[in-house]
Amino acid sequence: HLEYHRVSTKRCCVNLSRHNPLYNRDMVKYEELLAFPLARFIEDELSLLDNVVCNIGIGQQDFRQVYYFDSDSSIISFVKQTDAVKFGFPWCKEDYEAIGVRCIDFAGNTQPLELGWIRQKNRALSEGAQYFVQTLTRLFGDEEK
Repeated sequence: HLEYHRVSTKRCCVNLSRHNPLYNRDMVKYEELLAFPLARFIEDELSLLDNVVCNIGIGQQDFRQVYYFDSDSSIISFVKQTDAVKFGFPWCKEDYEAIGVRCIDFAGNTQPLELGWIRQKNRALSEGAQYFVQTLTRLFGDEEK
């Protein structure tokens, strides 16, 4: 007795800076990234590397170096200052690109990730839940911000 409300659907991308020779490309292949260090979370509940990249046979062990961080801001700072790469989704594309970190699409077909929320049918959302859904939609919705 649940209903699902889609907010957005995005495909995985790679984040990298001007220090990376792939910076000016429109698309990259997964294999091209293996020559660069990988920046990722220590504990990643939705591991982009595990759920997207490993599906095509490339894993963390294939990267030249792997650096672990405990916050997105630390990862982005590291990527901005080095040739390292980070996997992500382009929900924050404008924010990243404002500081010189690009979101580049992968060549080929990647599985999209859908973001949404659920509720019990015929039940109103609480005031707090309404605020959360409005914020989620404003920040991550497919419609223009």
